[in-house]
Amino acid sequence: MTFKTRKRMQGAAAAIVLTTSAAWAQTSMGPAGADKAMSKQEMMAAFTKADANKDGKLDIVEAENVPGLVARFKQIDTDGDGMISKAEFEKAAMP
Repeated sequence: MTFKTRKRMQGAAAAIVLTTSAAWAQTSMGPAGADKAMSKQEMMAAFTKADANKDGKLDIVEAENVPGLVARFKQIDTDGDGMISKAEFEKAAMP
């Protein structure tokens, strides 16, 4: 693989990550069909709603109930325990 090809692939990968991150921070269609970013309160409400067994963590199945979360699951699960804690979720959701 040439240096030029590798740089193009890295650029494409970065674009995918940025696109996924932006999509994850948005809700479903808002007024007049425009997307709006979710507030911290809305994000935490989405976490609470998705936490079906109320253990304060989301497994991969529960994460399916939060738009875009499954795509970033491994990235957000910083301790690698297969669960996203409220702290991990909040850290990922709020820059």
